[in-house]
Amino acid sequence: MSFAVLMASDENLDFAVANVIVGLKRYNKKDITKIIVMYDGISEQIQRQIESIWPGVVEFRYYGIQDFKKDYPGDIDKIPWPDNKRWGNGYILYAKFYIFELLKEFDSVLWLDSDMLVTRDIFDRALSFDYDMGGALCKNAYITKPYLKSLGIKGENIKPNGGLFHLNKSLLEKTQNNLTKECFENLRFIFEVQRHHDLCLSDESPFGVLIDKYKLNTKHLIPFANVNLVSSSASSDIWHLAGFANKPWRNKDVLFCLYEWMVNYKICVNEFGFIDRLDLIDIDLQESKMYKLLSYINKEKLDLEAIKQLRAKPNIAQQKDLEELRLFKAKREFKELQTIALKKELNKKYQNLNVNLSISQDIKTNAVARVKNQLSYKLGFAMIQNSKSLMGYIRLPFVLSYIYALHKEESAKFKLATQQHKHILSPLESYANYEDGLKCKEHLSYKLGQGFIKAYKYWYLGGLIKFVLIDIFLIKRKFKKRY
Repeated sequence: MSFAVLMASDENLDFAVANVIVGLKRYNKKDITKIIVMYDGISEQIQRQIESIWPGVVEFRYYGIQDFKKDYPGDIDKIPWPDNKRWGNGYILYAKFYIFELLKEFDSVLWLDSDMLVTRDIFDRALSFDYDMGGALCKNAYITKPYLKSLGIKGENIKPNGGLFHLNKSLLEKTQNNLTKECFENLRFIFEVQRHHDLCLSDESPFGVLIDKYKLNTKHLIPFANVNLVSSSASSDIWHLAGFANKPWRNKDVLFCLYEWMVNYKICVNEFGFIDRLDLIDIDLQESKMYKLLSYINKEKLDLEAIKQLRAKPNIAQQKDLEELRLFKAKREFKELQTIALKKELNKKYQNLNVNLSISQDIKTNAVARVKNQLSYKLGFAMIQNSKSLMGYIRLPFVLSYIYALHKEESAKFKLATQQHKHILSPLESYANYEDGLKCKEHLSYKLGQGFIKAYKYWYLGGLIKFVLIDIFLIKRKFKKRY
């Protein structure tokens, strides 16, 4: 049985295509007949380098803007071409419609985006030959409904998500029509009738229409193929690194987790002479998203604190760093990892790392948050909160002591960070909400804390007694309307 892989790329992601090919060869050397790369803008030198990864298997086929103009039956000026490089040159996305032409050459064809990561034999669990089309299928896809309605077809509106489509030759038995042409006609409808606002989903929708139109036999390949990084599954053999911030060449966190991608990249650079183009852009993932990513990646749990400490480490791609990270893989549940012992161990091991991460993004950009992070505000706020009950008064000395100790520890880290990186925090007056920050300093919480700190400095002269008996009432009277 002949099996082909179809990919497409311009010069912006040629290195990512090479990465996928290396992964395929590492795990599927005997099973793939041909890897066809539709391209535009990739130099002959880079083509030869990529072909050398798998001689006789990798083949480049040109697909330029003039080819797209011939294929597209509408006005290309009505297509909402992006003004950034997220989609490359844009039209190369639609080279995937030629997968149906390849089915005439091969028994089975797999489409892969350039942001895929193969971590196992793709035929072991992910792919099979008992269906017409396989992928990460979703029902009730809104984008397919208008075109199906225009054809008078009422279906399930099933659409395969991007990243991976697997087609078997049995699909061609369902119709003799030119399916590549039908996909481009659907594309024109999406942009000129539906007036779809961007390229997203436009390259996937035509495949979904064909499923309903020709009653194709489909298979949902999740959890083994086309699994997103934040999916609840950890069993994928073919990962889809979907999303602008989830690319290992843009995000240190992702790269650190996906050491398989880094292995492929090192092979490209060290064995096949690729120029090292890994220019990381540090794009923060939201912590909730980070939690999912770190919880499920590579089939084991990773400690969030370890990642936060390690992510700022220079030369993150070095093998020794990757091996260090693997030491902190955990086989217990995520909550069990949040132990004092582990945190102390991590803090000790990485005490010389950049501690920029200990300063929250909010404090870096929000004047109010920065004021509220000061010891004066923390102490005053605790006084107000604990003055509402008898038990609160009893535990107040312990609470204040705890807040002071914690703040002292954080201040030490902050001092180290500012010594190493003076640009971490801008002057307060440069913040957009500087005036709000000044108002926050007039709040009762801030003034109470400020008075307490002053009194504590002169406790031996009766400062605390004066504060309790006199100062509190004066401060409260003056600032009680300011929380």
